[in-house]
Amino acid sequence: MNRTNKLILGAVVLGSTLLAGCSSNAKIDQ
Repeated sequence: MNRTNKLILGAVVLGSTLLAGCSSNAKIDQ
């Protein structure tokens, strides 16, 4: 796996984690 793929994979994982976190926070607030 080259560096570019690692960066893309990292960005996807980070984005998914943030998205899941935002969804959880929204549910807790309601």
